[in-house]
Parts: sequence; C-alpha cells; structure tokens
Amino acid sequence: MFKIRFRALVEAEQPAMPELTEREQQTIAYVREHGEITRPDYEKLFQVKKAQAYRDLNELIEKGILLLERKGPHSRYLLKT
Repeated sequence: MFKIRFRALVEAEQPAMPELTEREQQTIAYVREHGEITRPDYEKLFQVKKAQAYRDLNELIEKGILLLERKGPHSRYLLKT
C-alpha cells in the first residue's frame, strides 16, 4: 500500500510594484494615451525645470517603467513592455 500526498502549490512571490508618486502615475497615463513623452512635454505638463524633468523621467527608467529611445535632440520616453 502507498500514500499519495498533495502539497499546496505556493505561488512564487512576485516582486512588489514600486510605489508611484501622483506625478509618476500621471506620466504613465500620459504615455499610455499619447504613446510617448519627451522631456519638454514633461516640463510643460508638470511645470518643472529641465533638471527636475530629467530626474523624474530617469527615476521611472530605474523603476523599470519607462525606456529611453534616443534620436538626437528628439529623445522620447516610452512604456517598457
């Protein structure tokens, strides 16, 4: 005689989504709607200076949400798929 034991499958823990600021959430919504965002777009949208726009957009790249497509002065940020 033998016994069969069933073990509960434990789902692998998914890495937690990083917490997003309101501005980051709005940026993602903008990119979803328009397909991309540029640094000048970001500056106008949030009324921030160039340095702040770079910092904010780079933070979204570091969080794995955006990617930067460089085309000279026409760099654009896209949602990472």
